[in-house]
Amino acid sequence: GACFTRDSQGFFKRTLIESCVSNDGTNDHVPLKDSNGDDIIFEAKLIGDGLTVPLTECISSFSVRVVPIPECVLTIEAIDIISRDPVEGARVVVHPYEGLTDETGIAELRIPKGGYQLFVSGKEHFPVRIDGDIKEDIRISVELRLDLELSDADVWL
Repeated sequence: GACFTRDSQGFFKRTLIESCVSNDGTNDHVPLKDSNGDDIIFEAKLIGDGLTVPLTECISSFSVRVVPIPECVLTIEAIDIISRDPVEGARVVVHPYEGLTDETGIAELRIPKGGYQLFVSGKEHFPVRIDGDIKEDIRISVELRLDLELSDADVWL
């Protein structure tokens, strides 16, 4: 799984903290709570001394959301709808899980069981959204259509 944080300015961002999972049996993001039921707030302090890159000392508060344990593998095959060629580098997202297709047009995401919204978008291709429900490992072929620019003739017709 992956963890996401809200930074000190309120922006929701993916962290470098990995393998944070929830075992509460739901597909909901579960905020970490203290014994009083309040969100647990973490603080990271960056000290600028002795680093090879010049940085300014700062402190940033953030909270951590834990995602459910991935139980299924969703394999995506992204192909061009006209040429039938694999689409390399297409972005595949089932929030908060994401990946890129390889040179064969394949990406694998480990996701929890239940409902999902899959988004696939490739460079120069229109994005595709597929809603579904996953109970076991599945493979989905996604056909992407090129987003062609309008020619001068198209503009004037």
